[in-house]
Amino acid sequence: MKKMTLVTMTVLTLTSVTAHADIWQKIGKVGKAVIRGMAQPYQQDSRIVIRLGGQVFRGQQTVALKRLAKSQNPGLNFRNATLRRVKVVASSARGRGQISLTVGQNTSYPQIAQQDFGGQVNKMVFMNPSYSSQGKWQLQTRGNIQIKKIVLIVSGVNGGYQPPISYQEQCSVNLLTRRGRLLNSFIGHGVGMTLGHAKQNACSQAMQQCNQDLRMRHRSGRNPMASCQQGRSGRGGNF
Repeated sequence: MKKMTLVTMTVLTLTSVTAHADIWQKIGKVGKAVIRGMAQPYQQDSRIVIRLGGQVFRGQQTVALKRLAKSQNPGLNFRNATLRRVKVVASSARGRGQISLTVGQNTSYPQIAQQDFGGQVNKMVFMNPSYSSQGKWQLQTRGNIQIKKIVLIVSGVNGGYQPPISYQEQCSVNLLTRRGRLLNSFIGHGVGMTLGHAKQNACSQAMQQCNQDLRMRHRSGRNPMASCQQGRSGRGGNF
């Protein structure tokens, strides 16, 4: 009787060990599958620059980011892209302009575009307000806003994107009285494929701002003999 009991316990023990071995083998296979699923290659973020050169948006307008990015960088494919964040370099005349980011059906809280004091650069950062990056990518503007540059931080962009070679320049134009007293100063930022082209765009922008101020002064009868004169220019920085 004791021998039979011992044999029975031995058989049960061996059966239990075999069952546990099968279970652990299955768990091992599942674990390997999970690890393989998690070990996806890391997709490095890309920095896509949209240069607007100080374009002014008045009232309520929509800035289509995908369309602008493709127009300046042919070959981009956003089909499987993930938008991380959007950086905007902009300013408003009285510091009241607002900008918000829309991705798909979700829109971020608006941010204020600060007033541009003597060429000071105002940078705003918008995080993707949606859990997905499908659908439209747009900036919504309200007020009179001057946008110099937009930077998209994305991953999964196809099309062999390579940033174009370009130069940045800045140029100052001073509003002076007939005797040379400084009334106001304006700084323009320009982008071009050559340094000369970039400087030309920067000075054109600054001169346009100065002439606008000069016309307003003439209408109100102030400083009738004032004039706009170009000052120094220099290399601009990267965002």
